[in-house]
Amino acid sequence: MVTITLPDLPEGREFEELISAYFQIGGYYIERNIIERRSEEILEIDLILTNYCGDIPEIYLVEAKSKSWGYADVFKVRGWMDYLKQQKGIFITKQEKTDRENVSNLGKKLSIDIISNPNVAQIRNLLKRYFIRNNYNSRDLAFWRFSYWIERQLEKKLKKEKKNHLDLKRYIALDKYYFDVKNKLFFTENTIEKIRELYKCYETYPHISAKCGNEVLGNNFNDDINNLPNEIFNETYYKCELTDISISTYIEYYARLTILKSAVDYLIYKEQGDMSKAKDYFKIGRQEVSTLDFLPSTFTEGLKELSKHKYYKLYPVFWQWFLWYFGGFILLDYEKQDFEFLAEKTGLCVDQIPLALEAFDILFPNENSGWLMDLSGYGINIKILKMFSTPFIGLGATVRRYYYSDNSSWENLKLSGKYTLRDLQKYSGLTGELLAREF
Repeated sequence: MVTITLPDLPEGREFEELISAYFQIGGYYIERNIIERRSEEILEIDLILTNYCGDIPEIYLVEAKSKSWGYADVFKVRGWMDYLKQQKGIFITKQEKTDRENVSNLGKKLSIDIISNPNVAQIRNLLKRYFIRNNYNSRDLAFWRFSYWIERQLEKKLKKEKKNHLDLKRYIALDKYYFDVKNKLFFTENTIEKIRELYKCYETYPHISAKCGNEVLGNNFNDDINNLPNEIFNETYYKCELTDISISTYIEYYARLTILKSAVDYLIYKEQGDMSKAKDYFKIGRQEVSTLDFLPSTFTEGLKELSKHKYYKLYPVFWQWFLWYFGGFILLDYEKQDFEFLAEKTGLCVDQIPLALEAFDILFPNENSGWLMDLSGYGINIKILKMFSTPFIGLGATVRRYYYSDNSSWENLKLSGKYTLRDLQKYSGLTGELLAREF
Protein backbone atom coordinates (compact mmCIF):
# COMPACT_ATOMS: atom_id res chain seq x y z
CA MET A 1 0.00 0.00 0.00
CA VAL A 2 1.29 3.45 -0.96
CA THR A 3 1.44 5.96 1.92
CA ILE A 4 1.09 9.59 0.88
CA THR A 5 1.67 12.43 3.34
CA LEU A 6 1.35 16.21 3.21
CA PRO A 7 3.93 18.62 4.66
CA ASP A 8 2.58 20.70 7.54
CA LEU A 9 3.88 24.01 6.20
CA PRO A 10 5.01 23.54 2.61
CA GLU A 11 6.96 25.71 0.19
CA GLY A 12 6.31 27.05 -3.29
CA ARG A 13 3.22 25.85 -5.11
CA GLU A 14 2.28 23.56 -2.22
CA PHE A 15 2.14 26.62 0.04
CA GLU A 16 -0.24 28.24 -2.47
CA GLU A 17 -2.33 25.06 -2.37
CA LEU A 18 -2.48 25.16 1.42
CA ILE A 19 -3.73 28.75 1.35
CA SER A 20 -6.18 27.86 -1.43
CA ALA A 21 -7.55 24.95 0.60
CA TYR A 22 -8.35 27.27 3.50
CA PHE A 23 -10.34 29.58 1.23
CA GLN A 24 -11.99 26.60 -0.48
CA ILE A 25 -13.38 25.26 2.77
CA GLY A 26 -14.24 28.85 3.72
CA GLY A 27 -16.90 28.85 0.99
CA TYR A 28 -15.29 30.43 -2.08
CA TYR A 29 -15.14 29.37 -5.70
CA ILE A 30 -11.43 29.05 -6.43
CA GLU A 31 -9.44 29.65 -9.60
CA ARG A 32 -5.73 28.94 -9.30
CA ASN A 33 -2.50 29.65 -11.16
CA ILE A 34 -4.02 31.68 -13.98
CA ILE A 35 -1.42 32.51 -16.62
CA GLU A 36 -1.24 35.24 -19.23
CA ARG A 37 1.48 35.10 -21.85
CA ARG A 38 2.80 38.47 -22.98
CA SER A 39 5.42 38.08 -25.70
CA GLU A 40 8.31 36.33 -23.93
CA GLU A 41 6.90 36.92 -20.44
CA ILE A 42 4.59 34.67 -18.47
CA LEU A 43 2.47 36.43 -15.85
CA GLU A 44 0.66 34.40 -13.21
CA ILE A 45 -2.03 35.05 -10.62
CA ASP A 46 -1.89 32.62 -7.68
CA LEU A 47 -5.54 32.65 -6.61
CA ILE A 48 -8.83 34.27 -7.55
CA LEU A 49 -11.57 33.89 -4.94
CA THR A 50 -15.24 34.42 -5.77
CA ASN A 51 -17.92 34.80 -3.12
CA TYR A 52 -21.38 34.06 -4.53
CA CYS A 53 -23.38 34.83 -1.39
CA GLY A 54 -24.13 38.49 -2.19
CA ASP A 55 -26.12 40.19 -4.93
CA ILE A 56 -23.08 40.15 -7.22
CA PRO A 57 -19.90 38.04 -7.09
CA GLU A 58 -17.33 39.46 -4.68
CA ILE A 59 -13.81 38.82 -5.94
CA TYR A 60 -10.41 38.77 -4.22
CA LEU A 61 -7.01 38.41 -5.87
CA VAL A 62 -4.55 36.52 -3.69
CA GLU A 63 -0.78 36.17 -3.86
CA ALA A 64 0.90 33.57 -1.62
CA LYS A 65 4.67 33.74 -1.09
CA SER A 66 6.46 31.09 0.96
CA LYS A 67 9.95 32.59 0.54
CA SER A 68 11.53 36.03 0.44
CA TRP A 69 9.52 38.89 -0.99
CA GLY A 70 9.79 42.59 -1.64
CA TYR A 71 7.47 45.53 -2.07
CA ALA A 72 7.52 44.95 -5.82
CA ASP A 73 5.56 41.72 -5.18
CA VAL A 74 2.83 43.70 -3.45
CA PHE A 75 2.73 46.24 -6.28
CA LYS A 76 2.37 43.31 -8.70
CA VAL A 77 -0.88 42.35 -6.94
CA ARG A 78 -2.09 45.95 -7.24
CA GLY A 79 -1.23 45.83 -10.94
CA TRP A 80 -3.32 42.70 -11.40
CA MET A 81 -6.18 44.31 -9.47
CA ASP A 82 -6.13 47.35 -11.76
CA TYR A 83 -5.82 45.21 -14.88
CA LEU A 84 -8.78 43.03 -13.90
CA LYS A 85 -10.73 45.98 -12.43
CA GLN A 86 -10.94 44.44 -8.98
CA GLN A 87 -10.73 46.27 -5.66
CA LYS A 88 -9.77 43.58 -3.16
CA GLY A 89 -6.40 41.91 -2.80
CA ILE A 90 -4.67 39.73 -0.22
CA PHE A 91 -0.92 39.16 0.05
CA ILE A 92 0.08 36.21 2.26
CA THR A 93 3.67 35.41 3.14
CA LYS A 94 5.66 33.29 5.57
CA GLN A 95 8.43 35.88 5.69
CA GLU A 96 7.77 38.88 7.91
CA LYS A 97 9.38 42.28 7.28
CA THR A 98 10.96 44.12 10.20
CA ASP A 99 9.37 47.45 9.22
CA ARG A 100 5.84 46.35 10.03
CA GLU A 101 4.40 49.87 10.08
CA ASN A 102 5.61 50.64 6.55
CA VAL A 103 4.23 47.30 5.33
CA SER A 104 0.87 48.00 6.95
CA ASN A 105 0.69 51.51 5.49
CA LEU A 106 1.59 50.22 2.03
CA GLY A 107 -1.17 47.64 2.21
CA LYS A 108 -3.74 50.25 3.20
CA LYS A 109 -2.73 52.59 0.38
CA LEU A 110 -2.98 49.80 -2.18
CA SER A 111 -6.19 48.25 -0.73
CA ILE A 112 -4.31 44.99 -0.16
CA ASP A 113 -4.48 43.03 3.09
CA ILE A 114 -0.93 41.93 3.91
CA ILE A 115 -0.74 38.84 6.10
CA SER A 116 2.80 37.89 7.07
CA ASN A 117 4.58 35.27 9.14
CA PRO A 118 1.81 32.69 9.35
CA ASN A 119 2.59 29.30 10.89
CA VAL A 120 0.48 26.20 11.19
CA ALA A 121 -1.32 27.46 14.28
CA GLN A 122 -1.85 30.98 12.92
CA ILE A 123 -3.00 30.50 9.34
CA ARG A 124 -6.58 29.54 10.10
CA ASN A 125 -6.97 32.35 12.68
CA LEU A 126 -5.54 34.90 10.26
CA LEU A 127 -7.76 33.83 7.37
CA LYS A 128 -11.02 32.98 9.13
CA ARG A 129 -12.24 36.60 8.98
CA TYR A 130 -12.60 36.07 5.23
CA PHE A 131 -14.56 32.83 5.56
CA ILE A 132 -18.11 32.80 4.26
CA ARG A 133 -18.86 29.56 6.12
CA ASN A 134 -17.17 28.64 9.36
CA ASN A 135 -17.34 24.85 9.11
CA TYR A 136 -13.60 24.26 9.21
CA ASN A 137 -12.48 20.64 9.35
CA SER A 138 -8.84 19.53 9.21
CA ARG A 139 -9.83 16.55 7.03
CA ASP A 140 -11.39 18.87 4.47
CA LEU A 141 -8.20 20.90 4.42
CA ALA A 142 -6.11 17.79 3.78
CA PHE A 143 -8.42 16.36 1.11
CA TRP A 144 -8.51 19.65 -0.81
CA ARG A 145 -4.72 19.71 -0.78
CA PHE A 146 -4.74 16.16 -2.14
CA SER A 147 -7.21 17.29 -4.81
CA TYR A 148 -4.87 20.08 -5.94
CA TRP A 149 -2.00 17.59 -5.87
CA ILE A 150 -3.94 15.30 -8.23
CA GLU A 151 -4.47 18.24 -10.59
CA ARG A 152 -0.78 19.13 -10.41
CA GLN A 153 0.24 15.56 -11.19
CA LEU A 154 -2.12 15.35 -14.18
CA GLU A 155 -0.72 18.63 -15.50
CA LYS A 156 2.84 17.32 -15.10
CA LYS A 157 1.97 14.06 -16.80
CA LEU A 158 0.44 15.91 -19.75
CA LYS A 159 3.49 18.17 -20.13
CA LYS A 160 5.86 15.21 -19.95
CA GLU A 161 3.92 13.14 -22.47
CA LYS A 162 3.67 16.09 -24.85
CA LYS A 163 7.41 16.67 -24.65
CA ASN A 164 8.25 12.99 -25.13
CA HIS A 165 5.76 12.30 -27.93
CA LEU A 166 5.85 15.23 -30.32
CA ASP A 167 4.46 13.01 -33.06
CA LEU A 168 1.17 12.36 -31.22
CA LYS A 169 -1.67 14.82 -31.68
CA ARG A 170 -3.62 14.08 -28.51
CA TYR A 171 -1.15 15.69 -26.12
CA ILE A 172 -0.87 18.86 -28.22
CA ALA A 173 -4.67 19.11 -28.42
CA LEU A 174 -5.20 18.46 -24.71
CA ASP A 175 -2.55 20.98 -23.69
CA LYS A 176 -4.03 23.71 -25.91
CA TYR A 177 -7.60 22.93 -24.84
CA TYR A 178 -6.65 23.13 -21.17
CA PHE A 179 -4.63 26.34 -21.59
CA ASP A 180 -7.37 28.09 -23.54
CA VAL A 181 -10.12 27.18 -21.08
CA LYS A 182 -8.14 27.82 -17.91
CA ASN A 183 -6.01 30.79 -18.92
CA LYS A 184 -6.62 32.43 -22.27
CA LEU A 185 -10.38 32.89 -21.94
CA PHE A 186 -10.21 33.82 -18.24
CA PHE A 187 -9.39 37.39 -19.25
CA THR A 188 -12.58 37.89 -21.29
CA GLU A 189 -14.53 40.44 -19.24
CA ASN A 190 -17.97 40.17 -20.86
CA THR A 191 -19.59 37.03 -19.50
CA ILE A 192 -21.72 36.07 -22.51
CA GLU A 193 -18.77 36.61 -24.85
CA LYS A 194 -16.72 34.40 -22.56
CA ILE A 195 -19.42 31.72 -22.72
CA ARG A 196 -19.48 31.96 -26.51
CA GLU A 197 -15.69 31.59 -26.74
CA LEU A 198 -15.67 28.77 -24.19
CA TYR A 199 -18.40 26.96 -26.07
CA LYS A 200 -16.52 27.39 -29.34
CA CYS A 201 -13.49 25.91 -27.63
CA TYR A 202 -15.67 23.12 -26.22
CA GLU A 203 -17.00 22.38 -29.70
CA THR A 204 -13.52 22.53 -31.26
CA TYR A 205 -12.60 19.42 -29.30
CA PRO A 206 -15.74 17.24 -29.43
CA HIS A 207 -15.40 13.81 -27.87
CA ILE A 208 -11.72 14.48 -27.20
CA SER A 209 -11.42 11.49 -24.84
CA ALA A 210 -12.76 9.20 -27.57
CA LYS A 211 -10.23 10.66 -30.01
CA CYS A 212 -7.42 10.17 -27.50
CA GLY A 213 -8.40 6.52 -26.99
CA ASN A 214 -8.60 6.03 -30.74
CA GLU A 215 -5.07 7.35 -31.21
CA VAL A 216 -3.76 5.15 -28.37
CA LEU A 217 -4.88 2.18 -30.49
CA GLY A 218 -2.79 3.47 -33.39
CA ASN A 219 -5.59 5.17 -35.31
CA ASN A 220 -5.86 8.76 -36.52
CA PHE A 221 -6.64 11.30 -33.76
CA ASN A 222 -8.82 13.27 -36.18
CA ASP A 223 -11.07 10.32 -36.99
CA ASP A 224 -14.77 11.08 -36.51
CA ILE A 225 -15.32 8.98 -33.39
CA ASN A 226 -17.88 9.60 -30.64
CA ASN A 227 -17.26 6.83 -28.15
CA LEU A 228 -14.21 5.72 -26.23
CA PRO A 229 -12.98 2.39 -27.67
CA ASN A 230 -13.99 -0.54 -25.45
CA GLU A 231 -10.39 -1.63 -24.94
CA ILE A 232 -9.37 1.76 -23.55
CA PHE A 233 -12.60 2.07 -21.53
CA ASN A 234 -11.92 -1.30 -19.88
CA GLU A 235 -8.32 -0.38 -19.06
CA THR A 236 -9.41 2.93 -17.55
CA TYR A 237 -12.58 2.01 -15.66
CA TYR A 238 -12.55 -1.78 -15.10
CA LYS A 239 -8.85 -2.48 -14.69
CA CYS A 240 -8.39 0.98 -13.15
CA GLU A 241 -5.13 1.71 -14.93
CA LEU A 242 -3.69 5.21 -15.18
CA THR A 243 -4.37 6.05 -18.83
CA ASP A 244 -4.46 9.28 -20.84
CA ILE A 245 -8.23 9.26 -20.29
CA SER A 246 -7.60 10.37 -16.71
CA ILE A 247 -6.20 13.59 -18.17
CA SER A 248 -8.68 14.10 -21.00
CA THR A 249 -11.77 13.57 -18.82
CA TYR A 250 -10.37 15.95 -16.19
CA ILE A 251 -9.96 18.66 -18.84
CA GLU A 252 -13.41 18.01 -20.32
CA TYR A 253 -15.09 18.42 -16.94
CA TYR A 254 -12.94 21.42 -16.11
CA ALA A 255 -14.25 23.02 -19.32
CA ARG A 256 -17.88 22.21 -18.44
CA LEU A 257 -17.45 23.65 -14.94
CA THR A 258 -15.91 26.82 -16.39
CA ILE A 259 -18.88 27.23 -18.75
CA LEU A 260 -21.30 26.65 -15.84
CA LYS A 261 -19.54 29.34 -13.77
CA SER A 262 -19.62 31.78 -16.68
CA ALA A 263 -23.32 31.03 -17.22
CA VAL A 264 -24.06 31.77 -13.56
CA ASP A 265 -22.02 34.99 -13.73
CA TYR A 266 -23.96 36.08 -16.81
CA LEU A 267 -27.33 35.41 -15.16
CA ILE A 268 -26.30 37.33 -12.03
CA TYR A 269 -24.97 40.39 -13.87
CA LYS A 270 -27.94 40.34 -16.25
CA GLU A 271 -30.31 40.30 -13.28
CA GLN A 272 -28.42 43.22 -11.72
CA GLY A 273 -28.39 45.17 -14.98
CA ASP A 274 -24.59 45.31 -15.25
CA MET A 275 -24.25 45.55 -19.02
CA SER A 276 -20.48 45.95 -18.88
CA LYS A 277 -20.33 42.26 -17.94
CA ALA A 278 -23.61 40.91 -19.35
CA LYS A 279 -24.08 42.76 -22.63
CA ASP A 280 -25.55 40.07 -24.86
CA TYR A 281 -25.87 41.88 -28.16
CA PHE A 282 -23.68 43.75 -30.62
CA LYS A 283 -24.36 46.00 -33.59
CA ILE A 284 -23.83 45.33 -37.26
CA GLY A 285 -24.46 48.70 -38.81
CA ARG A 286 -27.72 49.85 -37.23
CA GLN A 287 -28.97 46.36 -36.50
CA GLU A 288 -28.59 44.76 -33.07
CA VAL A 289 -27.60 41.10 -33.12
CA SER A 290 -27.98 38.83 -30.09
CA THR A 291 -24.79 37.08 -29.00
CA LEU A 292 -27.01 34.30 -27.71
CA ASP A 293 -27.93 33.46 -31.29
CA PHE A 294 -24.37 32.19 -31.75
CA LEU A 295 -24.80 29.61 -28.99
CA PRO A 296 -26.63 26.27 -29.34
CA SER A 297 -30.36 26.67 -28.75
CA THR A 298 -30.20 23.90 -26.15
CA PHE A 299 -27.72 25.98 -24.17
CA THR A 300 -29.71 29.23 -24.36
CA GLU A 301 -32.84 27.34 -23.30
CA GLY A 302 -30.74 25.88 -20.50
CA LEU A 303 -29.80 29.38 -19.33
CA LYS A 304 -33.50 30.23 -19.02
CA GLU A 305 -34.19 27.05 -17.09
CA LEU A 306 -31.20 27.55 -14.79
CA SER A 307 -32.30 31.09 -13.95
CA LYS A 308 -35.50 29.66 -12.44
CA HIS A 309 -33.55 27.74 -9.79
CA LYS A 310 -33.74 29.59 -6.50
CA TYR A 311 -30.09 28.96 -5.54
CA TYR A 312 -28.38 28.79 -8.93
CA LYS A 313 -25.79 31.32 -7.70
CA LEU A 314 -24.29 28.65 -5.48
CA TYR A 315 -23.91 26.09 -8.27
CA PRO A 316 -20.28 26.94 -9.16
CA VAL A 317 -19.19 26.30 -5.56
CA PHE A 318 -21.38 23.21 -5.35
CA TRP A 319 -19.92 21.69 -8.52
CA GLN A 320 -16.35 22.38 -7.49
CA TRP A 321 -16.98 20.35 -4.37
CA PHE A 322 -18.88 17.62 -6.18
CA LEU A 323 -16.26 17.16 -8.89
CA TRP A 324 -12.90 17.67 -7.24
CA TYR A 325 -13.68 16.59 -3.66
CA PHE A 326 -16.61 14.14 -3.82
CA GLY A 327 -15.27 12.46 -6.95
CA GLY A 328 -18.30 13.11 -9.15
CA PHE A 329 -20.45 10.41 -7.55
CA ILE A 330 -23.10 9.80 -4.91
CA LEU A 331 -22.60 6.74 -2.74
CA LEU A 332 -26.15 5.38 -2.68
CA ASP A 333 -25.80 3.50 0.62
CA TYR A 334 -24.92 6.86 2.17
CA GLU A 335 -27.00 9.12 -0.08
CA LYS A 336 -28.60 10.97 2.84
CA GLN A 337 -25.18 11.62 4.39
CA ASP A 338 -23.74 12.67 1.02
CA PHE A 339 -26.52 15.21 0.50
CA GLU A 340 -26.14 16.56 4.05
CA PHE A 341 -22.38 16.75 3.58
CA LEU A 342 -22.70 18.62 0.28
CA ALA A 343 -25.24 20.99 1.79
CA GLU A 344 -22.97 21.77 4.73
CA LYS A 345 -19.95 22.46 2.52
CA THR A 346 -21.65 24.48 -0.22
CA GLY A 347 -24.43 26.41 1.48
CA LEU A 348 -27.26 24.73 -0.42
CA CYS A 349 -30.27 23.29 1.38
CA VAL A 350 -30.43 19.50 1.33
CA ASP A 351 -33.66 19.52 -0.68
CA GLN A 352 -31.92 21.64 -3.36
CA ILE A 353 -29.10 19.14 -3.98
CA PRO A 354 -31.04 17.08 -6.59
CA LEU A 355 -31.76 20.29 -8.54
CA ALA A 356 -28.11 21.34 -8.38
CA LEU A 357 -27.10 17.92 -9.73
CA GLU A 358 -29.24 18.61 -12.81
CA ALA A 359 -27.20 21.67 -13.85
CA PHE A 360 -25.05 19.78 -16.37
CA ASP A 361 -28.15 18.10 -17.83
CA ILE A 362 -29.70 21.54 -18.28
CA LEU A 363 -26.72 23.23 -19.94
CA PHE A 364 -25.25 20.23 -21.75
CA PRO A 365 -28.17 17.94 -22.67
CA ASN A 366 -26.95 14.39 -23.13
CA GLU A 367 -28.54 12.29 -25.85
CA ASN A 368 -28.37 9.13 -23.74
CA SER A 369 -30.29 10.24 -20.62
CA GLY A 370 -28.54 12.37 -18.00
CA TRP A 371 -24.95 12.85 -16.95
CA LEU A 372 -25.33 10.81 -13.76
CA MET A 373 -25.43 7.03 -14.25
CA ASP A 374 -26.95 4.69 -11.69
CA LEU A 375 -24.64 1.66 -11.59
CA SER A 376 -26.56 -0.28 -8.94
CA GLY A 377 -27.85 -2.65 -11.62
CA TYR A 378 -24.24 -3.64 -12.28
CA GLY A 379 -23.46 -4.43 -8.65
CA ILE A 380 -21.88 -1.02 -7.96
CA ASN A 381 -24.16 0.98 -5.70
CA ILE A 382 -23.27 4.50 -6.83
CA LYS A 383 -24.55 7.25 -9.13
CA ILE A 384 -21.59 8.61 -11.03
CA LEU A 385 -20.86 11.13 -13.77
CA LYS A 386 -20.27 9.59 -17.16
CA MET A 387 -16.62 9.30 -18.15
CA PHE A 388 -15.24 11.12 -15.10
CA SER A 389 -11.54 11.40 -14.23
CA THR A 390 -10.56 8.29 -12.25
CA PRO A 391 -8.03 9.86 -9.81
CA PHE A 392 -10.74 12.20 -8.54
CA ILE A 393 -13.14 9.27 -8.21
CA GLY A 394 -10.47 7.69 -6.04
CA LEU A 395 -10.26 10.81 -3.88
CA GLY A 396 -14.03 10.77 -3.42
CA ALA A 397 -13.85 7.12 -2.41
CA THR A 398 -11.18 7.90 0.18
CA VAL A 399 -13.25 10.80 1.53
CA ARG A 400 -16.14 8.40 2.18
CA ARG A 401 -13.83 5.90 3.89
CA TYR A 402 -12.61 8.52 6.35
CA TYR A 403 -16.00 10.08 7.04
CA TYR A 404 -18.40 7.15 7.00
CA SER A 405 -16.53 4.20 8.50
CA ASP A 406 -15.30 3.41 11.99
CA ASN A 407 -11.51 3.71 12.26
CA SER A 408 -11.43 4.86 8.60
CA SER A 409 -11.56 1.22 7.53
CA TRP A 410 -12.88 0.06 4.16
CA GLU A 411 -14.38 -3.02 5.77
CA ASN A 412 -16.44 -0.92 8.18
CA LEU A 413 -18.28 0.86 5.39
CA LYS A 414 -21.80 -0.51 5.22
CA LEU A 415 -22.07 -1.09 1.49
CA SER A 416 -24.41 -3.07 -0.71
CA GLY A 417 -23.69 -4.15 -4.26
CA LYS A 418 -21.36 -6.99 -5.14
CA TYR A 419 -18.60 -4.77 -6.55
CA THR A 420 -19.05 -1.46 -4.70
CA LEU A 421 -16.29 -1.96 -2.14
CA ARG A 422 -13.93 -3.47 -4.70
CA ASP A 423 -14.30 -0.54 -7.08
CA LEU A 424 -13.94 2.11 -4.39
CA GLN A 425 -10.72 0.47 -3.26
CA LYS A 426 -9.41 0.22 -6.82
CA TYR A 427 -10.03 3.88 -7.55
CA SER A 428 -8.51 4.95 -4.25
CA GLY A 429 -5.43 2.85 -5.01
CA LEU A 430 -5.10 4.48 -8.42
CA THR A 431 -5.13 7.92 -6.79
CA GLY A 432 -2.35 6.88 -4.44
CA GLU A 433 -0.36 5.53 -7.38
CA LEU A 434 -0.68 8.82 -9.27
CA LEU A 435 0.40 10.90 -6.26
CA ALA A 436 3.43 8.69 -5.66
CA ARG A 437 4.74 9.03 -9.21
CA GLU A 438 7.53 11.34 -10.33
CA PHE A 439 6.90 13.31 -13.52
